[in-house]
Amino acid sequence: MNLFRSLRFRLAAISTAISGLAILTLLFFLWQVIVRSMEAEADLEMSARFGRILDQAHPRMKVPAFRRDLRTTLGDDPSVLLHVYNGMEDEILFETEVGGSDWMEEIPLRLPKTFFTTPTGGPRHPITPHEPRLDPAPERREPPKRPRIPREALEGATTYADWEWANKPWRVVHMYRRGFHLMAAVERGPLLHQLQRIRLFLLLSVPVSFALIAGVAWFVADRALRPIRVISETASQITAQGLDHRLQASGHSDPEISSLTQVLNAMMERLERSFHAANRFSADVSHELQTPISILQMQARQLEESLSADPESADTVAIMRSEVQRLKQITQSLMLLSKADTGTLAKNFQEVDLSAEFQTVAEDFAILADAAGIELRSEADESLTVLGDTTLLRQAIANLFSNAVKYNHQDGFIEARLTKTTSGDDTCLTIRNTGEAIPADDQPLLFERFHRVDKSRSRNIDGFGLGLSLTQEIVMAHGGSVELVASDDESTCFAMMLPLAQE
Repeated sequence: MNLFRSLRFRLAAISTAISGLAILTLLFFLWQVIVRSMEAEADLEMSARFGRILDQAHPRMKVPAFRRDLRTTLGDDPSVLLHVYNGMEDEILFETEVGGSDWMEEIPLRLPKTFFTTPTGGPRHPITPHEPRLDPAPERREPPKRPRIPREALEGATTYADWEWANKPWRVVHMYRRGFHLMAAVERGPLLHQLQRIRLFLLLSVPVSFALIAGVAWFVADRALRPIRVISETASQITAQGLDHRLQASGHSDPEISSLTQVLNAMMERLERSFHAANRFSADVSHELQTPISILQMQARQLEESLSADPESADTVAIMRSEVQRLKQITQSLMLLSKADTGTLAKNFQEVDLSAEFQTVAEDFAILADAAGIELRSEADESLTVLGDTTLLRQAIANLFSNAVKYNHQDGFIEARLTKTTSGDDTCLTIRNTGEAIPADDQPLLFERFHRVDKSRSRNIDGFGLGLSLTQEIVMAHGGSVELVASDDESTCFAMMLPLAQE
């Protein structure tokens, strides 16, 4: 479906349609020219062939020799019908025997039939190749009364017509010269058969032409869009860790493509500067805040110890210490996220026994869960080793446990399992806990930074909306993934996948 909606397909389809329409129009006119040319050539051939016969007719010719030559020339060819008539002597000089004389009665040319009848209007004398025709003795008779066409109107005239006779197509020609009439009909079957072959060839050439045009159009569209594909492939490789990539403009690119490349490169350069400036600002602020926050935390601890005799002041200092600790955690998380944006979050990888780290974190949070009246059940396969940063992986697991404890309720439970996937290439950590369901509108935004579900925006629940974001960045830096599996009124389940270390 994406192929048919692509620009390359549309360009190829439009080019094929336009070129195909031009080809069809050209073939139509070519067919008309071929038909007319072949018919005109056939008419010229008939005119030359029978014109030579008519040129041999003159008042002093020897009629028997004339007939004998025509019989020898025509033979028994059934595809030719010929009638030669001497209009001055009212005499039929020659008539083919094929089909008898009935074809003369159905001739389509509008000519006076008195030219093709005997002077008395009676039946013609049969002409056979074995018995020469004997002219009857001349008798004195009145000249026949019939319409005459002026010789000036017929002299040198040649008329053609199409004719269907005996279930066959014919081409009829009438010629008149010096008082002699020639009527001939030639079967058009061979000509029509040849035209049919040409038409079949033209029809078969249409799909071949369309296929060839489509292939060429696809090739041209592919070549035309190649610079855009190169731009797309290069742009897809540009990430937060590789903003220094730039599009390379070919020296043979079109001006439009070159202009687009320059605009995109300028835009990426501005984005790179802004991104690095934001990261530097975040890293610098986080770094600068660490020292005063540490000092505040230490001073708050000392003040709390000195005011231990005053309960109210001690409570105030404890709250201040809690907020300072919270601010310190936010600062540390921001520093880690800043490193994740620049691709420097996890650099020193080593083999980590994920099973042991999981059990350690689970034991720590079992104490917190027990204090909150929550049952924590954990289970892990042994010796699941991954490549990564031990501190970061422990923090990612701790963030998931922390959410399971914070967003739970009394008498609830937490089930945590670390197992090997069925494929045997990855580890899968699932943590399921009771609690309120996460609204469907908030589920796609869980891993956004500083996003907190509306129902959990209470300060009574410790958190600042960076735990899941940081967990996702850590897991992604280790080549894994983390996702929300399900959330309903009964429980909420998260799953974290990490690739196993190869032996």
